[in-house]
Amino acid sequence: MRREVSGIIKDLQEACRRSLYNGNFPSEATTSVPVGEHHSPTKRQRREMAPKNARGWDKILAEAASLLPCMTEYEHGQVSRLAAILLLGFLLPHSTGNEFFLLQNLSSFPAASRVQAAGLKTRERNDMLSVLINMPLAERLQMASQKYNPDGFGELGVIVHEETDQAFLAFLNNGIRPFLNQRPAHTQQVDLLHVLAMAIHPHPQEQAIRQTVSDLEEKEDNEIWTNTKLLMRNMVAHSFQIHYQHRLALVRIVTDYLVLPEYSSENKARPLFDGAIPHLRASLYDFGLAAMSPYDAHWAQCGLVAVSIQTRHMKTVKEEWGRLLNRMVDDTTDYTCCHRISVPPSFSLMLSDSETDHKTSQSFCPHQARGHLLKRFLTNYSQSRHHAEIEFLQYALGSLTEAIEWLVECWTKESDDDEDDNDGGETRDETGEKQSQGEKENAVQTTNDPPCVLASLLFAAKNLFYFLLPVPKSDATGDEETEESRSRDMLVSCGIQLIHHSERNVAREASDLLVLAFCYGSNNMITDYLGAVFESTKLALDQAFAHGELDCVDAAKPASISIKGIISTIAHKSESYADEMLSYLLSSSQQNNSNIGGNTSKFEALGPLIAAIASASPLAATKHLYKVLELTKSSVLDSEAKRHLAVAVLACRRVLSSQKDELEKNIVSFLSATSLGWDHYLIARHAMITGNFDIARALYQQVSQITSSELNYLWISVLEQVASAEEALSTDAAEGIPIATERLRSATSLMLSLPSFSESPNVSFAFQMSFVRLRLEFLDLLVTVRQLIREMRLTCVGPKKNTRPSLHLHNCVKFFNVLALKYMLLYRRHGLFIDQQSRTCLRNLYALCGFVARAANKAFLDVLQERKMNQLSKMPESKGDVCNPLTVLIRKLDTRVLSGVDSSVDPTIRAAAMLEIVDRILGAPFPFPRDFTLPNAIPCASMKLSADSDSEDIDADYDLDDEVDVPPGASFTFFVSGSLPSSLQKRSKIPFSTVLLWHTIAMLEEVADDEAMSEETPDPKTQPVASFSTIRAPPTPASTTSNGAFFMKVECPALTKGGLYKIQTRLGCRDVRGGEWELPTEEGNHSVLVRVARSKN
Repeated sequence: MRREVSGIIKDLQEACRRSLYNGNFPSEATTSVPVGEHHSPTKRQRREMAPKNARGWDKILAEAASLLPCMTEYEHGQVSRLAAILLLGFLLPHSTGNEFFLLQNLSSFPAASRVQAAGLKTRERNDMLSVLINMPLAERLQMASQKYNPDGFGELGVIVHEETDQAFLAFLNNGIRPFLNQRPAHTQQVDLLHVLAMAIHPHPQEQAIRQTVSDLEEKEDNEIWTNTKLLMRNMVAHSFQIHYQHRLALVRIVTDYLVLPEYSSENKARPLFDGAIPHLRASLYDFGLAAMSPYDAHWAQCGLVAVSIQTRHMKTVKEEWGRLLNRMVDDTTDYTCCHRISVPPSFSLMLSDSETDHKTSQSFCPHQARGHLLKRFLTNYSQSRHHAEIEFLQYALGSLTEAIEWLVECWTKESDDDEDDNDGGETRDETGEKQSQGEKENAVQTTNDPPCVLASLLFAAKNLFYFLLPVPKSDATGDEETEESRSRDMLVSCGIQLIHHSERNVAREASDLLVLAFCYGSNNMITDYLGAVFESTKLALDQAFAHGELDCVDAAKPASISIKGIISTIAHKSESYADEMLSYLLSSSQQNNSNIGGNTSKFEALGPLIAAIASASPLAATKHLYKVLELTKSSVLDSEAKRHLAVAVLACRRVLSSQKDELEKNIVSFLSATSLGWDHYLIARHAMITGNFDIARALYQQVSQITSSELNYLWISVLEQVASAEEALSTDAAEGIPIATERLRSATSLMLSLPSFSESPNVSFAFQMSFVRLRLEFLDLLVTVRQLIREMRLTCVGPKKNTRPSLHLHNCVKFFNVLALKYMLLYRRHGLFIDQQSRTCLRNLYALCGFVARAANKAFLDVLQERKMNQLSKMPESKGDVCNPLTVLIRKLDTRVLSGVDSSVDPTIRAAAMLEIVDRILGAPFPFPRDFTLPNAIPCASMKLSADSDSEDIDADYDLDDEVDVPPGASFTFFVSGSLPSSLQKRSKIPFSTVLLWHTIAMLEEVADDEAMSEETPDPKTQPVASFSTIRAPPTPASTTSNGAFFMKVECPALTKGGLYKIQTRLGCRDVRGGEWELPTEEGNHSVLVRVARSKN
């Protein structure tokens, strides 16, 4: 590896001495270059034909980028300087391969003086190369600019040579872009960033970064900033052979690919943080002011945000946050856009190019783009719950609340004035401002901001509740309310007012904000705001029905669906709210002729709300079940309306077990009138989720008769077999286990054949296979436990020690624990990519396995050891939906049955109680995940391990694919780099910006200190040494860039005992809520073999 690094550095040094036109273009292209002014190759350069094996600058720099993680800090700085020279070679073509101009007045420059003072009189060629490479940027610019005249900034078509233009773009895309992305920028060799800044804008002003300039000017030693100001005022940048589209390309590269280290006040980092980064920020800001379109200007704003997030300098972060927020509020332009319902998640700070034509499209809205950027700013900088910086959260909360409060106040004033206009109590002056009789003019400032501004602010503000922790009771009940509490309450109050806003996009974002606020807030928030939320939602529905408004985004969906989220959330947390809202909706649906047929369009809005409330609060829905059944008898309902009613009835059927047969007849009767198809499939899926497996099986049987392909038929057959298995368990409890296991194994066999019929890479059945196999393991273990319990019931004693039944009993309890961990592993691997309901199911099944293990311990107290029972009692309970029937059942059985069981209870009674527990568990509605019916593949991330070449304790020339020799007691570090594809972020259900790396250390072979090192390399798959406890280190976090790249340094604990160790790594992430998940990675070597032994010397 070291040999490759040395070779690429030599290639870069030689490339810096070649002319731009020597080796960067095909030979046939260089012979037909049209002669032009300033940018065409000279006759001498055209005669210098490159060797056949010469590589272009882009290929050399691309190879250097791939080796960056393996370089030392010094080599990284050297390569960064060489990359800056090559980039400058494109911008000023005569700056490379023309040593006459660079060295003609060598003695008058400080760089030459330093070389002469060092006494370098031998190896003249190396001395000249050292001078050329280490020449300060200001001197290089001055010497290379003698052949150029300044060109105007922003002109189009400056470079008219097509081959040169293509070569430059290839150099940017294939060389500069990966080079900036593979490793954080060097803190001392920063010429590359200065050249990028000068290319983006030739003459940026210091006014753009006033706060930063003020802090730099106050420093006693500000030589770095002084030199940076000279570069910012250097007129040579006006001579760069570059046009507007190239500058825009550089802005996008800086935004998406530049990786920066966190801010440091150390002297060695000052060239970066006191010089290059302020220069780059000023250039990005001035480019945005001179941009030719709002889209291009926003790219510059994204670059400023990206730099601020990565450096994590609080003053810079606050400056850019305030600039972005003020620009958003001050821009009152109506771009006539249509605010989209949601923006697909991505790592990029910019909206996806597929959604906006950045040239001429009218759909690009700077308001929405800034709202998206504010959200990314907040989530990327705060990273995750419990890890966010309180200072920034309070600043963001206060500023966003103030902006939203001002807009809401103006909107409220305008609404009141509109109502007064109807009474004739106001007049208007020539400017159109409202004037009330007897009142002062301009009493309250009004605004002409388009509604998209308010919607975008709400879109960004709702993400605050991911990070804001509930207010402590001591603060909430104190005499003086904190500023954070006031801002939070004001934000929630504004959201409640905006639920009935006339603009649907504003109401939608306000609803989403309240959903997050109530989900992550304290328990007493619902009680405090319940009445206000009910009145506001009722007013919103009244307005929507009265005016017949439809959603501006999708005219096929009614406006009331915009607030379905908050209605469902509050109904889930408050049964009284669900009861009152259902009464209002059902009475509203029967206003016309006491039948929905009188107003079918109204039910298009009411149907989804009724279904959502019934699913969120089935107990409340049962009180209105007969009204819902009356609606199903209408003959004018379309298929979608019937689907929503079926969802509501299925939710009630889950609670009213005594009326299952009657409700099944009602569902089948009004569904039989509709044609088979997609609606039946959706209803069957919902029946599976709600535990109505008999209805799901019947519907799947009907749908399987109309499938059009073998793949669809097999998939429907799998779902039918699973539904049939769960139907047998819910109906016959333990007696249905033989039928259930048979059908689950049949479903497994069918799933194994599905990949051969599916050619799409986006389809995968990994989650479905794992889920069914874990269910089979659970049933098999229950069969064994029941047999042991029945034996104890007959003999009145437990299994004797050292017998086969005793061994089975110990293994069953152990395997229930293992099965719980398997569910948790499935949860960690797929939880990021499945919805909340599916995650709740997996958590409930994890808790179920732990509960059965504890119940078995209680039943066999005289056989199982007390120590093992105590360990099992520490198993965490489910944190999922507390209203889930299985969760409620487990809680009741645990408190009412298991808590009273001890050794004094007769074994026969304990056995009978355990059998009853098993039957109750099997008969309860099984928590079935919704994502079981969505066989989507999860994209894989790329990850590469590299050695830390700066370490002094290990050999510098080694590869992580081989063993690494480390002396005892020495620390071992390595680098991890990679990237996450954008498709992975789009598949995730929870936003995240932090990557985690877990590593475990296991000993494969123990070596004594005085034992000679073995020359044979043991098999890496050797089992770990039993006497050595595996070291599980805490995760190492790292932030992702705008294109999903990450880079981290992993430090391993010192190993003092001689032997061969294996360091195994796993990649994961931490979402904004603080949840930690595993990410799938591409196949490759993700482990390191470390041999700890004394040196032979």
